[in-house]
Amino acid sequence: MKQLWVLGIILASCTHAAPVPLGSVAATLHRDGRLPESYAAYARALCAEPSDLALARQLVEVWVELGAAGDVQAVLQGCAITPASAAYLKGLVAAVRGDVQTSLTSLDQALQALQGPERVEVLYRKGLVLLGGGRFAEAEVALGEAAGLAPVRADLRLALAQSLLGQDRVAEAAALVRGIMILAPNAAEVNRARKLLRTIVAKSEAPLDANVEMTLKELLTSLSRGNPTSEEFVRIEALRQEVAHPRVLTTAGLAALNRGLMREALRYFEEAAELAPLDAEPWRALGNGLVAAHRELEAQKALLEAHARDPFDAETTRLLAQVAVSANDVSLARDMYQALCILQPSDTDALLWLTRLERRLGHWPAAEQAVRQGLLRAPKDVPLLGEAAAIAIERLERAKTNADAEPEAARLLGREVLAALSEIAPNHPMVAGLTQALGQ
Repeated sequence: MKQLWVLGIILASCTHAAPVPLGSVAATLHRDGRLPESYAAYARALCAEPSDLALARQLVEVWVELGAAGDVQAVLQGCAITPASAAYLKGLVAAVRGDVQTSLTSLDQALQALQGPERVEVLYRKGLVLLGGGRFAEAEVALGEAAGLAPVRADLRLALAQSLLGQDRVAEAAALVRGIMILAPNAAEVNRARKLLRTIVAKSEAPLDANVEMTLKELLTSLSRGNPTSEEFVRIEALRQEVAHPRVLTTAGLAALNRGLMREALRYFEEAAELAPLDAEPWRALGNGLVAAHRELEAQKALLEAHARDPFDAETTRLLAQVAVSANDVSLARDMYQALCILQPSDTDALLWLTRLERRLGHWPAAEQAVRQGLLRAPKDVPLLGEAAAIAIERLERAKTNADAEPEAARLLGREVLAALSEIAPNHPMVAGLTQALGQ
């Protein structure tokens, strides 16, 4: 178990390391699975850039993949790395070997030699070592300083949230995790955030009796199949009266929805949401039920509450975006499709809608960025090409009055889109408009 969290220390947040030109050969060898050669190449790169902490971390990472055997310092014989790099390297190696005290001492020595943003990576590793040792309050100090120095890094906030969770500060931890959405986290960070938020919510709720847990599971299975019996409805109602728990109330709300008892469902879901202020499930279930009942305006409020509690739920985000489009709430719809593009970056439909909504709001550069991302994933998508054509026409019109700062780029975009549309959908209505705008 110890090796697992230690390996996480070495591998975590690789996407945030600064580009290292001298380590590019080593990185290529690593990607190709040529570990011994990559190990030697990272050592040479660190000797050439003796203060580069990212290279020190990458060297240890490959050493771990090779089995963590032998002395890392041996591969650096004959070159002098900086005291900070040497201490950082020693701290990482000690962490892998489970020597927490030596690791922390060495990382502190590295910190003494560093200032400002240089301290971020070392503080982060120190925080992770402390988390692994269950020293949550100390981890909070190190990770808090790191997050203050690098406020746009989602991985730091997630680790800081773990330190708060370890101290049973669940509401603070949940707020910190939810807040990473403004940082446009990558896929790995989104997955970590989802798991961490689920853990936080589970810890915030009182445990259920094992028999009640089993009964709930059976009843939810029956409800999901859409064929609960009268006896099961009676069991749900009896359970609701006996056990004041949010999950019981949410199940009762689902049962009421199944029977078309919207007033009762609303009451049960609201009671569940009040008992479990961190859990999105009561509001999510209510929102879905209201949409199914064609009560979109009420559904929007419930779905907004669900999204605020769990911004990583792609399906709720999508449903809320669709409801907002129906209500002609363009700004909200744009925000939700923008969030969906973070949660599901390969979703070209979300990128299409984001393009349309940015255009409606007059945000032409944002619309162009969205449509380009969509076309990278689906270069022959006709609706996306149609949106790209509309953007190109707008840019070409603006270029006539010098309102577009890059008229040649606008013309290039127009020609590229026209060529693609002419090949795939020659009768598309945008073809004629784009041809005219280009003066062809």
